[in-house]
Amino acid sequence: MNDTEQNEKRWIPSLVSQHHRQLHWVWKEEISEWLPSLHSEIDAELQRAKSKFPDWPTDPIHAFAIVTEEFGEAAKEVLQLTYEPKKSTIERIRTETIQLAAMAHRFLESLDRYEFKPSAQHEQQ
Repeated sequence: MNDTEQNEKRWIPSLVSQHHRQLHWVWKEEISEWLPSLHSEIDAELQRAKSKFPDWPTDPIHAFAIVTEEFGEAAKEVLQLTYEPKKSTIERIRTETIQLAAMAHRFLESLDRYEFKPSAQHEQQ
């Protein structure tokens, strides 16, 4: 490999690891081996969610609340595996993170359809 090719390759962190405490570094080319499979899993979750809940909020705040709810579930699993390892697994983190990715995808799909306007408000005393 010449210097130009070497400089064109970039190391990137991979969160796909057999052991949760280990951070792997992989070449961009190696990502192409597992990325299609990951996209398929996210798409399957997206289709499952759309089938179960076909309606989606028009209000971006409520739509994004769904994304943050999934984020919270994934964060809980990460915290539990870190501090209470008997309460979670890598697989549960993976499942929740795939659900998070699917809901983020769903949020983005409707980005041009949201009604970005303030809601009605009232004064509190």
